[in-house]
Amino acid sequence: MMFPFGRKSKFETTLHELKAAILGQTIVFSTSVAEEFDGIIARQMFGLNSQEQLYPRLFSNGPPQAATTHLNQLTLSIGALAFYLHALDRLLFRKHDEALREAVFDPTAVSLSTTFAEMLAKQNIETTASYTLHGIQGLGLKYAEAPNLVGSSPQDQNSAVWLAATAIARDANYPISILIIAISVKLIDGLVAINLANRIKILEAALQT
Repeated sequence: MMFPFGRKSKFETTLHELKAAILGQTIVFSTSVAEEFDGIIARQMFGLNSQEQLYPRLFSNGPPQAATTHLNQLTLSIGALAFYLHALDRLLFRKHDEALREAVFDPTAVSLSTTFAEMLAKQNIETTASYTLHGIQGLGLKYAEAPNLVGSSPQDQNSAVWLAATAIARDANYPISILIIAISVKLIDGLVAINLANRIKILEAALQT
């Protein structure tokens, strides 16, 4: 797509900031959910204790207190990234016009899949950008079954955020009821922080001739 120089610069800058925001909130999500669950383990709530399975800690808020966590942050991150990209995809929809989606969603999904795969490779976790992208697309298709993105509350079962929270909680291999509300709330918090609607408005304006 051809842009005047100034408009192209604005578009590319905003797109870069969008990618950074989504990646950043994906890491914030996986960090905060894991730390909250580790607190539940430490307090021995819901019959859980320190003998539960451990995973390498990939992300932390500041210097990590431990090298391991009781939740798989890879699982958390993939689920969150898929949800945020699904939200982006929904908000980019324009009837009879794919230009905005093609200019924003496709390069964002490919770029973040590549970045995420590279981050995991540094943790000696074998994956590829195409494998990561395929997994994200599969989850996005499931989330698209919901009629609403967020719904009336974090517990709205007709929302994509509820489907995402359910899938993430299930993949964590603990009773869903322990995790689902916290996951749903933190996904919504991340969505608010990313501020998709405003970023998309700026990107759409840059595309207009």
